Amino acid sequence: MPDTDKVKITAPLTIKIVAWMSIALGAFFLITYGLSGYLLVTSPAVEEGQNFNPGAFLGWSVSPAAFWTLVMAVPLVLVVDGIFLLKGKNWARMLAVFWWTFSFLSLLYTYGFNSMTMIQSAFCLLVIYFLNTRPAVVFFKGKPGT
Repeated sequence: MPDTDKVKITAPLTIKIVAWMSIALGAFFLITYGLSGYLLVTSPAVEEGQNFNPGAFLGWSVSPAAFWTLVMAVPLVLVVDGIFLLKGKNWARMLAVFWWTFSFLSLLYTYGFNSMTMIQSAFCLLVIYFLNTRPAVVFFKGKPGT
């Protein structure tokens, strides 16, 4: 006789899409940032001892080590978050909501209101919405029927 208290809830399709998108984006940026870091370190300018700050183009005044730590940590967090979204961990949902809210606000702050920013912002808001729908909340909180 099956135990009715332990009902297995599967992830809604929207959560699966958000999770796999997070994993794919994180993996893509890990590869591209890792490759760009490798190319930067092996470039002739660095070998000749020129002082190059990779964060300068962003207006950051951090050491190259801190810059590359941040640049590699963010995509890694996206991959881990996507994996745990698929596993139904509520902290991963909250992290994703925070990340996409941060992305939305930074887009508006950095680029202002234009057509491309509005498309990207709408995408961020749609992901935030999907993470907070009733089926998503039930999946992450594990309370069927409430």
